Amino acid sequence: AQHAGATLRERTAVTDIDATDSGYQLQTTRGIVKCQRVVNAAGGWADRIAAMLDVTLPVRPAPQQMLVTQAVAARLPFLLSVAGRHLSMKQAANGNLIIGGGWPASFDAGRARSHTRRDSIAGNLWIAQRVYPIVRQLDLIRSWGAVGVMIDGAPIVGELPDYPGFYNVVGANGYTMAPALGLAIAELIMSGDAGMDLAPFDIARFAPANA
Repeated sequence: AQHAGATLRERTAVTDIDATDSGYQLQTTRGIVKCQRVVNAAGGWADRIAAMLDVTLPVRPAPQQMLVTQAVAARLPFLLSVAGRHLSMKQAANGNLIIGGGWPASFDAGRARSHTRRDSIAGNLWIAQRVYPIVRQLDLIRSWGAVGVMIDGAPIVGELPDYPGFYNVVGANGYTMAPALGLAIAELIMSGDAGMDLAPFDIARFAPANA
């Protein structure tokens, strides 16, 4: 992004957004940013960004956690998921197994931080070792909690009807879907055509039936 001319402002929070005749004005903790377009990709906090324009986005944080084992020579050449169980597993290039599947973490609202839960670690490893027995032989070297997204099972992607130039890109499966959604919204902004049908992901699906 920087090679293409983007400016990154790390540790900069957006505190308010105003629609203007020429686009949007963002109040941040490091000054004002004026722009023609805004992409709301704030994950579990996307509803807070939309609320700055008095738009209700039916999104809430979903604290989840991941596990990483020691490296192992055995190869798992694909992403492994289990229907009916909370499990996803893949192997990094250096041999570590990365294990998840939507197991809940805890969330400290006051600090806006998540942290891991022992019961979720135990449950995740219980199913992992039954599906892939080699897990029994491995040490768990780290785990972490993060904040995912709870919606209705499908992402919210597209331009807000009453706010031209304001786009939402909020997906419940960000690890997997982020590249495709990022490409779609970039194409939509640049050419007006996302290259795929975004109608099923429009925020209009949450409107009351009698609206």
